[in-house]
Amino acid sequence: MRGFGVDGTGIAVAVLDSGIDDRDDLKDAAGKSRIVYRESFVPGKDAKDECGHGSHVAGIIGGNGKKSTGSQHDYQVRGIAPNVRIVALRVLDMNGAGQDSWVIAAIQRAIALKNVYNIGVLNLSLGRVVSDTQERPALLGRRTGVESGIVVVAAAGNDGRDYYQLSGTSMAAPMVLGAAALLLQKYPSLTPDQVKARLMKTATKFPAGYSISTHATTGQTFVIQYDVFTIGAGYLNIPAALSNSDVWNGTALSPQVTYDSASGNTCLFLTNYGDFSGGSAAPWGTTAVWGTTAVWGTTAVWGTTATQGFTAVWGATAVFGSSTSSDARALLTAIHGDK
Repeated sequence: MRGFGVDGTGIAVAVLDSGIDDRDDLKDAAGKSRIVYRESFVPGKDAKDECGHGSHVAGIIGGNGKKSTGSQHDYQVRGIAPNVRIVALRVLDMNGAGQDSWVIAAIQRAIALKNVYNIGVLNLSLGRVVSDTQERPALLGRRTGVESGIVVVAAAGNDGRDYYQLSGTSMAAPMVLGAAALLLQKYPSLTPDQVKARLMKTATKFPAGYSISTHATTGQTFVIQYDVFTIGAGYLNIPAALSNSDVWNGTALSPQVTYDSASGNTCLFLTNYGDFSGGSAAPWGTTAVWGTTAVWGTTAVWGTTATQGFTAVWGATAVFGSSTSSDARALLTAIHGDK
């Protein structure tokens, strides 16, 4: 984000992953490594990256483009925050698998080092299944990180039944983390909730829809749907986030989704405590949540009548509508047909 004068300078990010190797792209202008701390929580292993995943994540976060500079390259490939310092905490083995206890210990180490290196953001490009109503120990660890003042970015959609493992949105998380680091450089007083709220509010919103493509050889058909369950608050828009000055006052909670097997309905539930000062009266929007007069649409968000199973979700009078205020509020709707 050269146009905004921010590159992550002064901010450290904790990367909990498979370890991070020294790369030219992770050095400063003087050739010194920006990896300021390393530790392994994998028994019997050092902090070396044995599968390459953590180094890839680190490059997305803070690569400076050195290895793609010169006449032999068509363009320079840089990370989102190319001058951040990196705290490398290894929690995954050579197969990209790990355990709760390793992740919890690494989160605790990041918290202990927060003031030493000015750790502002923590990245978890890994995940696991939560199959019951109780919070897993590592989820509590993440919450502890947020309560300590560290923005925690975790990959969504990852699926590890017994261990943490690599899959899903591993490379999307460091993009968001890099954006959070830039925000903290420009606005050092932002809390984790304020960073999250601003990123969600300024994300680029698109109307609901879907696309169909057919493989030329096999004839197999693929359907891609764009909705709250696939793109969440929208697409990350870093320039918009850096240009925005609204400050969220309160707790920025994400919507929760439950499925009722008896009725076949999917329910979207949101509880928010707070509002934007100097901005809108509703979270993540202007007069309605995540939109202008209606959320992600005009009269009915993400569909008009029953497009792709939606009826009148996130509209001006439906959930997340113009009547949303700054009061603590629980909103619930049934999305009929979306199973």
